Amino acid sequence: MFLKKQIISISMAKFVDLSYERILKEQSEILLQFNFIEMLVATLITNFYFKKISKERAYFFSDILYDPSITAYVKIRFLKNILKQKKIDHKVCDKLAELNRIRNLFAHVSYVHEDFDKNLDKKWYARKYSNFEKPIDLNEQYKIFIKLVPEVHDILDDLEKKLLSSRKKI
Repeated sequence: MFLKKQIISISMAKFVDLSYERILKEQSEILLQFNFIEMLVATLITNFYFKKISKERAYFFSDILYDPSITAYVKIRFLKNILKQKKIDHKVCDKLAELNRIRNLFAHVSYVHEDFDKNLDKKWYARKYSNFEKPIDLNEQYKIFIKLVPEVHDILDDLEKKLLSSRKKI
């Protein structure tokens, strides 16, 4: 019960009903899947600029692309610029941005119980700090995310082939 109280944030807002256990499971799944996609994007960027395995390549991947100031959004922008430069369709970046938005929603949403003191296990709600008035249907957001993931994986696989054939040597 102490852990649940640490996770909970209480404020005035409109809410969407969710199961606490389900939202934690979905949150974990989304964070894990998006981290993998973000790693794929970083790998595409690195492979585009570095043909051979080298210290510079390892440094670029681990120390530059995974620096805390280089967010997923920035990596998506890097990829979009590479795709534009190579005149390759960059609509995947819009899909990546949508996955990132949903990932951020699940990562930064707070959970509030309708009757905090009396019944911590029955009814849980979600809301986003930036828009208290609009309820968030996290179930719908989860469905959008899960539907987009395989599509994005396929597109990233195709992009890898296209980019590898046109990458620069460093």
